[in-house]
Amino acid sequence: QDGAQGRYAGGAVAGGRYQLRDLLGEGGMASVYLAYDSALDRQVAIKTLHTELGREQSFRERFRREAQAVAKLQHTNIVSVFDT
Repeated sequence: QDGAQGRYAGGAVAGGRYQLRDLLGEGGMASVYLAYDSALDRQVAIKTLHTELGREQSFRERFRREAQAVAKLQHTNIVSVFDT
C-alpha cells in the first residue's frame, strides 16, 4: 500500500487471491478496485477500507456489517458480495 489513504499499488494482491488492477473510485472510508480473482478466474470489484480506518476495530466492524447487509440484497442494480 502507498499514499495517505493506503491505496494499493498496481498488481498488488489482496486476500491472497485478488490481483488489484485499477482504482475505480474512492470515498471517505474505502477505495474500490478492479481486480482479478485467481480462485474463480474472473474479474471482480474489491472494496478496501482505508488503512488508517482499518486500524480501528469500530471501523472494521462497520465495514463488515455493511458487507453483510448488502450480501442479503438481490437486485440487478446492486452488486453481489462474494467474500469479506
